[in-house]
Amino acid sequence: LFETTFRTRTGETFPVEVRSRLLEESPHGAQVLLFARDVSFRQAREATLARHMALLEAILTAIPLPVFFKDDQGRYQGCNRAFEDLVGYGQEKIRGKTVEDVWPPALAREYRAQDEMLLHSGHVRTFESRVLSASGISRSVLFLKSAYLLPDGRLGGFVGDMLYITDRQQMEQDLREKEARMAALLESANSSILAVDRELRFLEGNSAFRMRYRQLYGWRSTGAWKFCRPRPLRTSDASGKSTSFG
Repeated sequence: LFETTFRTRTGETFPVEVRSRLLEESPHGAQVLLFARDVSFRQAREATLARHMALLEAILTAIPLPVFFKDDQGRYQGCNRAFEDLVGYGQEKIRGKTVEDVWPPALAREYRAQDEMLLHSGHVRTFESRVLSASGISRSVLFLKSAYLLPDGRLGGFVGDMLYITDRQQMEQDLREKEARMAALLESANSSILAVDRELRFLEGNSAFRMRYRQLYGWRSTGAWKFCRPRPLRTSDASGKSTSFG
């Protein structure tokens, strides 16, 4: 079996695959039967597939987030450079391994459970967890995993990526602390402070406002004034001067 090129009558060449079979051998020579098959279409498909694989490899390399893909048994089949940097060794050593081979036991148990739920559902799954890098640094991540099907409809495995969210979680924690400090400051203020929506309905108010509103309208429930529009109310002070509220 070998490949060569044939030439047409017009001078064009095309690739062929040649198979040979010995029919008869004698002192005067041998008879060999040759089968030639045009493989132009096959080579064109192989070239197209090679270009697609090269493009996919370039895309995976350019993605700064760790990306990996597994088969339907949860075994790693490949990854990008960012994932290699995370775990500390190359793709050739990762391929065929399981989470138990790559991650610490506690993380491996969690990842295994998530993988089994995804493989059972055959859809998309997201969850927050942690990863431990090869340098020993623990980071919070958001996993996004999506199953894929083979041409015959069977589940082939899934693709996953990791989004580092440690900084986002720290920002959210800082924001919650700032909101708590601001709420405490507003609540302790002596002046009435309130928030209204576009229709001028009360949304929130501090303790000074709630106390003043109960004095004016006689509402005892601290939440009775919410989502109500202020209504005009005129009172007179000690000097007899009228003051309008609302």
